[in-house]
Amino acid sequence: MCFVSRIGIDQSVEIPILVSTIALPQQRVRLTLYHPCHRIMVRRSVEWGSRMFGMCLHNVDKGFTDYGTVVEIQATENFPGGKMVVQAIPKQRFHVLSRGVVDGCSVAKVEWLEDSKIDDSETIVHLKWRNSMSHVMLKRWVAGLPLDEKACIEHALGPIPPCDSHMLLSPHGPPWLWWAMAAVPLQSQEKLRILVMPSVADRLESIQKSLDSLLQTKKDRKPSDANEVTHT
Repeated sequence: MCFVSRIGIDQSVEIPILVSTIALPQQRVRLTLYHPCHRIMVRRSVEWGSRMFGMCLHNVDKGFTDYGTVVEIQATENFPGGKMVVQAIPKQRFHVLSRGVVDGCSVAKVEWLEDSKIDDSETIVHLKWRNSMSHVMLKRWVAGLPLDEKACIEHALGPIPPCDSHMLLSPHGPPWLWWAMAAVPLQSQEKLRILVMPSVADRLESIQKSLDSLLQTKKDRKPSDANEVTHT
């Protein structure tokens, strides 16, 4: 079995870890790296053939969080002064089993995270309903944003993915859900909490609550805005 296929399965295989930000499945990542060990990490990932490394949030006690995402390098570009720009695609969520340091860079042995299986037909019907309703809420929230904010989000993430119910039971769930996580103003720790949830049902519920709160806040502001009087 080759090195790439053993990552996340063979627990003796270590992957380099970039302590940075959260990488969400199905959302492209663009990284600008300056630290020498990070550039070495990327070069080794390419030269050794895996083209993969993990991304985790910083943790004060452990160095980095217990959960993260493996990304696959698509392209790299070097600039004068030691700057490197990396284009990557998140591939798989993982749980950290052990940590280490190699040549000044963090490494970890990991196992893949997989969603719990859903076989009950009634649960699937309810999921499809929640999926459709939450997607409508997301479109309403985006449509109500100021034009410059909406343009900024769509420039970074592209348009909202369609509401595909057949993607609900896929390994990563519907693409629009990860798009929403990237677009909606959530704290990093909240994104991490949702990222590691064991089922698409839990993630849908959390995103729906966030969207409901955002829409309600916007609704509550409208009456006061309408009553404002400008004095000259």
